[in-house]
Amino acid sequence: RQRPEWALSLRNQMHAAALPDCTITAATAGTLRGLCNNSKWDEAERLVVEEPLADGGDSKRELLATLAHALCEGGQWSRAHTWLDSLEVAGRDAGASACNAMLEEGARTLRWGFVEDLQAVMQQSGIQPDERVFSDVVRKACSSRRHHLAGLLAAQLLESGQPLRSYALNQLLLLLGEDQQWERSAWFFERAQEVGHKPSMVCYTTMIRQCSASKQWERAEALFRSLQSPGQPSEPHVLLEVLGALGRAARWQRAGALFREMLAAGTAPAPTLFAQQDGLALDCGMYLAWISALGKVGAWELVLELLTKMHIDGPEPSAEVFAAVVSVLGAHAQWETLVRLMEEMRERGVLMHLEVQRSLYSALGKQGDWIRLERLIREFRAGGQELDSGLWNSLVHSYGAHGEWECAEQLVLEEMGARGVEPTAHVFHTLIKALGRNGQWPRALSMISTMQERGLGPALETYHILIKVLGHNRQWDRMEEMLSSIATAGLKPNTATYNAVMKALAKDGQHKRLMGLMERMLESKLLRDAETYNLWILSCTRQGAWLEAWQVLREMQRVGIKPTLYTYKMLLSSLDAAKKWDLVATLLREIHDTSIPLHVATFDTLISQLSSEGRADLAEELLTIMRELSVAPSAETFSLLISALGNHGQWERARQLLGQMNDAGMKVGPDIFRY
Repeated sequence: RQRPEWALSLRNQMHAAALPDCTITAATAGTLRGLCNNSKWDEAERLVVEEPLADGGDSKRELLATLAHALCEGGQWSRAHTWLDSLEVAGRDAGASACNAMLEEGARTLRWGFVEDLQAVMQQSGIQPDERVFSDVVRKACSSRRHHLAGLLAAQLLESGQPLRSYALNQLLLLLGEDQQWERSAWFFERAQEVGHKPSMVCYTTMIRQCSASKQWERAEALFRSLQSPGQPSEPHVLLEVLGALGRAARWQRAGALFREMLAAGTAPAPTLFAQQDGLALDCGMYLAWISALGKVGAWELVLELLTKMHIDGPEPSAEVFAAVVSVLGAHAQWETLVRLMEEMRERGVLMHLEVQRSLYSALGKQGDWIRLERLIREFRAGGQELDSGLWNSLVHSYGAHGEWECAEQLVLEEMGARGVEPTAHVFHTLIKALGRNGQWPRALSMISTMQERGLGPALETYHILIKVLGHNRQWDRMEEMLSSIATAGLKPNTATYNAVMKALAKDGQHKRLMGLMERMLESKLLRDAETYNLWILSCTRQGAWLEAWQVLREMQRVGIKPTLYTYKMLLSSLDAAKKWDLVATLLREIHDTSIPLHVATFDTLISQLSSEGRADLAEELLTIMRELSVAPSAETFSLLISALGNHGQWERARQLLGQMNDAGMKVGPDIFRY
């Protein structure tokens, strides 16, 4: 490694002493590597050409592979390329380990032309592929969207009787699926099973999605059935994928048949909300759980299938089941179906159930269908029932969300009383929020006297809501007056009260007002909590007062209040804007010492800022800090760093980062190649 010329001399003496060929071959290989490590490429190539070995082929073939590998490691790709023909002539067993290592090195450095030629040499010469190396190279080729090369490598490995590892197989299936090469994708999946490899659930899910995209519904169902074991529940997410695939094809009858078949066989998986036990009957609880799970994946038609099954086979759907179905239909805007379901519920006598009514009010209110909603209310009352406070509250919220604040106010102040229902404090709070959301803050303030007249306080929570309403409408003076009003009402403002005012001030950059409020808080002998300090730092950040924000953090620590991740994020933002990079690095390490987990997005934001400031050195230092703190860089992190380095002419370092991306199996986007 250090004196290759001495090694060469010693190797020549060994040859002159007529030592065995195997010994001389080992010495030659060591000398060869030393020459290449010291960039003596011509001497290395001459050594292989002139090597006289009595055993003819085997030792010579091993040296050829060693030389080609050493040239690859040294970046001498054109030289290595010229030796591939000699390697092909050398035939089988020509340094299989070296060839696999060359393949891996070529993929790491994105030398895809070399990788393709080497793959052809290995295949034609019958050189045994290494399972790990080929799987890794397939994954990297897929990340670079080299689907043809990835397919060649995967096929060579599978034809040798070795399995393609699941992570590589899934990447290949995804890439082929994106290019709509459904048949090739199916061939690789089936071939992997033929060589004795059981694909992972992720691979099965990928194949089922591709079958759905290519409208091969029978194959999707067959794949799902091949996963099933007698008497064993299936994987919930795989079943939902199949049902979703059939649903997207409008084949809900087939989906329903499959689901009913599994229910009958006892192989339907229990949703997370329901613990399945041996011999447990299919009661309404089971169906409720499935309706919730299917609703989340948008399978509302299958939800209706379940409802039909309950009507036919039992048990009879409860009001809670109907309420859950209404919620699913409302969430997916299936209004016509919802109207038909309302008629069915009316016939079955469950329309007037409170749970059903709540779901209907929420769904119709979300749509803004006031005519049908009011008709439903009238029908509800005609049946001798009256809305409870929960139903009234849902109506008030729905009106407010659609800007119908007059209707919301009329409901609370007039209609509820006329119906003999006294509005609760919760209903008034909903009305205050609705008025504030629609800019009617004077009316929201008037609710205080209305609540007092009705003997509803108001409580401290009411004032907190009003403070938020005033802050939302930027009524700073009135918001501060509210603090005095609280004391007049016989209540004592607490830390949460002051925090509510400070939050509105901090968000709008009212730093002087906030500092005045801090003084009032001290005069009232109220203790500051973590939220108080966070709002103080937020206000400093909005004003660009990074030093004050830094001092607030130190005071926070001095009084024994533990900073949160939000605290550190705001301070990092302030230091970032002020370009105080040394303090940024200090703070990042301090966060790590507190065991608070840092997200990669925090680093990406800082690296982006450093790149725009031309500080590629500090941006790269952040990458080092990320590794120290065990934060895995993302593809976006590498993209930002490569951009920063490329803009400052550091192309070699940028290329090394590109290699690290490929080693990590990250997808290299077109933006990086532009850099």
